[in-house]
Amino acid sequence: MDDNRMDTPEERLAVTRSDGPLVHCREDSVLTAEETGCFRGFFEEHGLSEELFLFFDSLVKLSTDTDRFMYVKVFDWEDLIGLGMFARIEGYSLYKSLNGDLKKHASLERLGNMMTSTVYFSMHAVSSPGLPRSFLYTDERVEDRVNQAILSWARTKKDADTVIIFDCAGSGELYSRNGFACLPFSSDSWLDVPRYEKIEDYLAQHKRTRKNLGKFKRRRKVEVETLRGQVPEEVMQGMIECLVCSARYSKASLPIGDFLGANLLRTALFSSESFIHFVIRVDGRIAGFSTRLLCGRTLIGIIGGYNRELSGNLPVYDFMIETTLDYCIRNGFTRLVFGLVDNHTKARLMDSFREQKFYFYAGNPLLRLLLKGGYRFLSAYDLHKIDVAAREKRNAAPAMRKQA
Repeated sequence: MDDNRMDTPEERLAVTRSDGPLVHCREDSVLTAEETGCFRGFFEEHGLSEELFLFFDSLVKLSTDTDRFMYVKVFDWEDLIGLGMFARIEGYSLYKSLNGDLKKHASLERLGNMMTSTVYFSMHAVSSPGLPRSFLYTDERVEDRVNQAILSWARTKKDADTVIIFDCAGSGELYSRNGFACLPFSSDSWLDVPRYEKIEDYLAQHKRTRKNLGKFKRRRKVEVETLRGQVPEEVMQGMIECLVCSARYSKASLPIGDFLGANLLRTALFSSESFIHFVIRVDGRIAGFSTRLLCGRTLIGIIGGYNRELSGNLPVYDFMIETTLDYCIRNGFTRLVFGLVDNHTKARLMDSFREQKFYFYAGNPLLRLLLKGGYRFLSAYDLHKIDVAAREKRNAAPAMRKQA
């Protein structure tokens, strides 16, 4: 057994006999090189690499008593067959999950802060978006056993008021069978790079965007920097301003938001050469950035921000999509991952989507009823509405072209 394995009463090995007596889960703070190698086939199948764990591993190292990140390993006897990545957030206020309109009411903030809870949150949507499922497996033949084992493990967590997992919509039966509620949510999104031989091929499919970007580049001085490893202080300050501004206007609210806000600069994002920062300047000032993980043949979006005071109605986000896709085309990547559909521009300009659901488990019947009944007031439901509107437009487009 690894000497670094958690061994406190709350963090000791968690064993779940979910698929016969041999399949079980273990919580761990370390993923060894040997264990990482077990997923080599998974990486090759999906165009990924072991760098997938870099960001999450740095979060594990920053864990505190109240905000803890862990690997959940699935073993068949002593053979590692699957893996989940979870955060345990203590003292999470339900107020932070409300949509923007409701957050304006001070009374709700006071009430929400009185109703704190401990949340277990599956981290793949943050640290590794674009995965086909929430959990990794060593062989597709054991995928169902891995999923079942991790859901059974989650249900046994006595300190968990709520367990939240974003997963593909087609998994509803599995989650329902394990006592999870299934609610509508936003899709995962990406660009399928091999569809385009050059960036002009992509822009030809988005004529309005091409026109707006042309005006943008002619009328303003637009520059792009690509940085890896250590980020200069002046650039870092501009990126922080973008993050603060985006957080103020963002429709997405995740349980780990406060932790990331306080610890982001201490993660691997700003020290590892495996992350690349695309920084956009408009008239010399930083107006937006996107930090992405170089992971095999996939470029994964981890975090980004835009300074609306500088960008206003300028198509800075559109320009970021153009810039990153052009980079992927020129450097042989096959997938450019943007993650959750959380704004209308992303919904309009992506070419590939995977419908997801918001799955949650609450052992307390009253909490379960509250979350299900009040889901339409949460920020997660706002993302769903954006996704649905975009999906309806995409479905209507072929018929409109045919009529024209």
